[in-house]
Parts: sequence; C-alpha cells; structure tokens
Amino acid sequence: MSRTLLIGPAGSGKTHRVLGEFEQLLKTDTHPLADKYFFLLPSAEHTGRIITVLMSRGVEGFFYRRVTTLSRLISGTFGIGDEGIATNMTRYVLLREILEKENWECFKDIQQSSGFLNHMLSFISELKESMISSAFWREKMNEMKRLEPDLASKYEALAGIYEAYERSLGQKGLRDRQDGFRIFQERKKAGAFKGRRFHSLWLDGFFDFSEHQLAYFQELCEMTDRMTVTLTYENKSDRAELFEGLRPTFEILNQMDFKVETLEPKNPPRFSSSGLAKIEKNLFRELPPTQDAAFPYVFSGRPEKTYGNAASSGKDMLADIVIFEAIGIEGEVEMIARQIESMSRAGDFRFSDFAVLLREIGVYDSVIRSVFARYDIPVEVHERERLSFAPMTRVIACLLKIFRDHWKRGDLMEFLKSTYVSRLGEEAKNYEWISALEHRAMEKGVFRGREAWLENWPGAGLGVIAHLEDRLRAAKTFPEFKNILIHAVAKQFGIFQRIDSLEEYVRRDAASWRRFESLLDEIGLSFAKGDEVSLDSFADRFFRLVDLDLYPLHERDRNRVQVYSVSLARQKEYRVVFVAGLLEKKFPVQIKEDPVFSDWERKLFNGLRKGREEFFLDR
Repeated sequence: MSRTLLIGPAGSGKTHRVLGEFEQLLKTDTHPLADKYFFLLPSAEHTGRIITVLMSRGVEGFFYRRVTTLSRLISGTFGIGDEGIATNMTRYVLLREILEKENWECFKDIQQSSGFLNHMLSFISELKESMISSAFWREKMNEMKRLEPDLASKYEALAGIYEAYERSLGQKGLRDRQDGFRIFQERKKAGAFKGRRFHSLWLDGFFDFSEHQLAYFQELCEMTDRMTVTLTYENKSDRAELFEGLRPTFEILNQMDFKVETLEPKNPPRFSSSGLAKIEKNLFRELPPTQDAAFPYVFSGRPEKTYGNAASSGKDMLADIVIFEAIGIEGEVEMIARQIESMSRAGDFRFSDFAVLLREIGVYDSVIRSVFARYDIPVEVHERERLSFAPMTRVIACLLKIFRDHWKRGDLMEFLKSTYVSRLGEEAKNYEWISALEHRAMEKGVFRGREAWLENWPGAGLGVIAHLEDRLRAAKTFPEFKNILIHAVAKQFGIFQRIDSLEEYVRRDAASWRRFESLLDEIGLSFAKGDEVSLDSFADRFFRLVDLDLYPLHERDRNRVQVYSVSLARQKEYRVVFVAGLLEKKFPVQIKEDPVFSDWERKLFNGLRKGREEFFLDR
C-alpha cells in the first residue's frame, strides 16, 4: 500500500499534482463506471469547483460521482445508512423534554431557556464528534468532581444531561449520525461487514480531522492501495507560526506512515504584484525585516484616491496593495463597488475576476446586495440564506402565528396584506375589503380573539381562515395535517405559484418552497409513529426549524463578483481580491471561551483523558 502526504505552501501545485494523477487515471481506465477511485473534498462547494476545472481541461466520461466529499464516501462505504437517525428537530424535542423533567442544581436558573438548550445540543454533538461516550464522560466528570469540588454540581449536571439524552435516544430506537462508527465496529466484529477495496483515493483541501472523521479515515487507509493527501503546510522554522494550527494534522498523518513529499513554491511567483509576492514571502517570518521585505502599497481614506481614477490603467491596477479606510459597513462596501466598477469599465477585467472575502458574511449580505445593485454590479454571495428571511416562508409562518397567538390583529393584517396571498378560498383577494376591515377593527378596538373577528365580520374572507384552523386542529396524524397545510398554502391562498421565469425572486421562492416541504418531512420524523399531532406542537417545531434553517440559492450566470467567507474561499484564485471587515477582534476573530466548559477545564479533561498526571503539576 502506498501512502503519500504532499505538503507545501499555497500555490505550490499540490492540487494541480493530484488533479493530474486523477485525470490520468480517468483517461486510462477501461471501466468508466467502476467505483475504485475517488477525489475527496471537504464540502460540496469544493466539489463543484473541481468538476468545473476538470471540464475546462476537456476531461470526458462519467467522472462526476467520483468527485465527492469525504462524508458521502464514508456513508456509502460503511453502509450505516440514515435509518433511525434523529433529526435536528427530534434532538431538540428530546433534550427539551429532559430539561423540563429533570432539575440540575447548577443550571436550574437557565436550563429552561432556549439558549442553554441549543448550546447543550452543540456540546453533545461535540462530545460525539470527539468519540466520547456517555460512560467515559461520566467517569471523567467524577474524577473532575474530586479535583475541583467547588464545581462538582456542574460536572454532575453535564454528566447527567449526556446520560439522560443517550438513554432517551435508546428508548425511542434512535441514534445520532456520529454513532455510526460504533455500529460499524460492532458489525465488523461480528463479521457482518463486507469490506471493499479502493485502487486510489485523493484527499485535497483538508486541514484537520475530527476524531470521528479520523476513525473512518484510518479504516479507509486499510482499504486503499494508494492514498494521497495534500496539506498546506511548511516545515520551515522561520514561518512556523503561520502553520502552527496544521501541525497536529501533519503529525497524525506522519505517524500513520504517510511518506512526506514537499512541493516548493512556483518560480516565478504566482502573483503579478510584487507587493503580494513579498507579503507571502515574509508573512509570519520570525527573522528581522530586511530592506527586501518592504512592499509598495497605497493608503487611501477616500475612494477618489484609489486606483479607480483616470490616471490608472487597467493593467497597473494590480501593481500594488491598496488600503481603504472607510466609515461604517455601507461606506466600506461603497468604496469596493466603485473600485470594481472603475476597473471593469477599463475593459481588462470581468466581474468574475473579482472576489470579496469576509470573516463572516452576516450583516454584509444585505448591504452588498443593495450597494452593488446601485452600481449595476452582478454579485453572488456564497452564504446560505436563513429560511426565516425568505418572504414566502414568512407568510406561512404568519398564518400559523394567527392560530397559535389567538388571531392578533397585527398577524392577521400582515397575512392578508401580503402580496403572496392572492386569494381567499374561491375568491380573489380584495384589497379594498382588507383596508376597510383594518379600519373598522381599529374603530371597534378589536385587537385579538377569533370570536371577536368572526362576530363582527362573519363573511367568507375570514371564514376561510377559520375553517382551515378547524381542520388543522381536527387532524389526528401528521400526514393528514401536512396535506391540509400544503393544500391551503398552494390552493386556498395561492401563496406558492409555479412561474416559468429565471427572475431571482422566482428562484428564491422555488428554493424556499422545496426547503419548506423538506422541513415538513423533518417535523414528521420528530413525532413518534401513531402520535397525535396538535396544531400547537406542530407550530412550535415549525418556528424552531425556520429560525435556524438555511437554504442555498445558486446563480446560473457565473460572470458575477463572488463573495465568500474565508473558510469557503480556500483553494480559489481571483485576479482581484477585496478583504473587507478588517476590524479588531472581528478579522481575525476573537474566539470566546465556551460558557459551560471553559478552556482550562478542557485542558484538565484532556489531561485526564490521556492519563498525563504530570499535567496537574503545572496547572
């Protein structure tokens, strides 16, 4: 078996090398549908890029399914499947029930809050991703109680919550996705796992592995004749700090007998800008700066002094580093937009040559879309959008709020006035009637209450909404409830209508509708078979998922300015890059301690976990 670890700084040709090997095997393989070799990447975003690169090289054949993510290969190889996996909604409901029934002294004032519940769900996922069982966690928490008696109640609570969660999962015949490796080990020990062999696997773009991923990775190594992993890493001592976070991954792979092969940076450098080349060469060097380390840059506090002026040509815009100083997010984005407009107008750049990088996109999303639209700059923001912000989803949520919150006037008027609501039963929506209804309700002082609304306005308009509520409250099973709701949304109120158009709002509605349907399926899985479904319990689950859920919206036109968070921007190259949001404690981000299990407690736990008693001598 051959195991190779390709290391080198960014731009040294690691991806080019492994892609060449993969491409060569594709061209020489006599079995085009064989599944003996795969090119593995961290995310679906990266697979799309690699497939595009291969297509641009003229690679032919059925290679799409061979470019995949590590998690997909694991799922398909080890055959654990998705049966019995608890959905996010199910996990939320289970833990909420536990926190409502049990009372832990340390968390008694906060354990009913949604913030604590969400945090504990993430904490349990972290424990499972680290391959820590509830029994092992209990054992180590008991040891920490002995070492830190003042915090004994907290450690007892953390152990008790994890044990109760695992017990509740087992009673319902469910499991978490991270429990798959334990099931695989049991099957393997019983001889029920039929292994397979891989000819070659290439892993590109990874920088670390969780213990859960690492366990599967070690199994894959034993099943593969030729394994190649790339890692952006340098052994040079003068830039050690830059690659410190990657050292544990390098050492793990080294211990697994991977043969290390170092690729040197390309010569000449990949940057046409001397300033960028010198920054890369000298970044994080521990040696004193030399005259050669100096680099040219332009500092500009006002957009008119940047490279967008008439004195600049398109070709020399990349000659130096430009530093913007802006006031506020909108001012910052405005300066970027003006620079892009000026450079693209010069004729040397396409919009797809530009990228904007942010530590986290967050509030920049809406500002970028608004400002870039004023300058007629097409943009694609690589950030999944919150389902709660999708206009169509908000209308559906508003309908459920009417029923849950006893027909508040604000909810009812928001629903009726929405342009997504095109009809009320058999009749088209009448805006004059809605305006008169609101005016009369304010005169009569009707603020809430179904009876008050129907007593004063018993007509067909409100009657359709009331009839829907009656049907939903009478439904006993989830399939019945789901069918009634979908029919009402699509037919009775005409909220979702299929339109043959590529307009952004149409594609957004279609994407959010697909996510809405899958959300209903996830909610259905959170109810045990045969359980009666109440409108309130459904609404509770729906609002919970809508608040947290994200959905993707991809653009068909690729000639757009690309906006990425730094985590998604890895392995991508653009001619012009704007790094925005360079604020103290924001970029680089300041990592805050876990409020439940602090950094020093984690160090203490790791010391116990590894059996290093000498650790406590230095505590």
